[in-house]
Amino acid sequence: MHSRLFLKLILFLICLTLLQLTYTHFVPKVISQPTLDKLSRTKPAPRTIYFFGDSTVNYTSPQDTNPSTLPQLLDQYLPDYHVLDLAHPAQTPILYLTYTQFLLSQGLQPDLVIFPINARSFSPQWDLKPNYQFPTVRFLAHFHNHLLAKAVVNPATTLHFLDANRGLDQYLATPIYRHQQLLGNISTIRDESTYQTQDDYTKTMMTYFYLCSLTPDHRQLQALIHTAQLLEKNHVPTLFYLTPIDIQSGTHYTGPNFASEVTANTATIKSSLEGFDYIHFLDLSAILDPTHFAWDKIPNEHLRDSGRQAVISSLLSSSPLNSLE
Repeated sequence: MHSRLFLKLILFLICLTLLQLTYTHFVPKVISQPTLDKLSRTKPAPRTIYFFGDSTVNYTSPQDTNPSTLPQLLDQYLPDYHVLDLAHPAQTPILYLTYTQFLLSQGLQPDLVIFPINARSFSPQWDLKPNYQFPTVRFLAHFHNHLLAKAVVNPATTLHFLDANRGLDQYLATPIYRHQQLLGNISTIRDESTYQTQDDYTKTMMTYFYLCSLTPDHRQLQALIHTAQLLEKNHVPTLFYLTPIDIQSGTHYTGPNFASEVTANTATIKSSLEGFDYIHFLDLSAILDPTHFAWDKIPNEHLRDSGRQAVISSLLSSSPLNSLE
């Protein structure tokens, strides 16, 4: 009796799995994972550069004369190499680690990997934001983007096991401090209607985004270190660069200490990535004036074409790109 019931249960589970596999195969996925899918399709090839990053990598302004993204510009300057664009909005160092583990498991050995480090990714706004945790990407990467893993994604998301907005209320209630002074919780800080002037709002955003005190034990920084260690161990030349920040505007809105506090955080990142043979670090955080940025009310690191060109020129002058044959 028990054996027949057990057999029926096994057959039911097999049928359920086959139905889910069929659905996953023929119906477009609800959540696209372009970077992971692109890495899955990539075969080991000589003269390749992997360019990861967030929206700063692929942003273009409607006013741009040259609409080329950073990977496209680099590809134009290096015609003997193929630059693979692996960027998507809101990538974090933790996600860099996920993608690094995945590409190494696939046997990929590019000539160079480029990782932009966005200072804002260490802020509570970015670091803790639920839909910036990318649970689906990390789940699929852990299981090598296998078809069976993809079959689990839709029901797991429906049942909120992989819900990108899980913990949203807790996130919004997170208190934000600056030098032990409470600025408010995330919900009130980002509510523009609570500010008397636009300048007050921009000042708070500059503080919230860039003036968190970065310590060596920050989980995003630890992920960067682990990423560097893995790539070093596998002899993969890698360039980490700090993306440009609108330092002049930050100083204008928050005061003269803005630049020195950004510099202190930069030093913490730089010291964490020293002592490697294959890992290189480039600080581009202060190379641009406000005319090169494309933000309006809310500060960000999106660049106009002149700013992107300056970044590419700096990358081309760096030692890992100079050493490419």
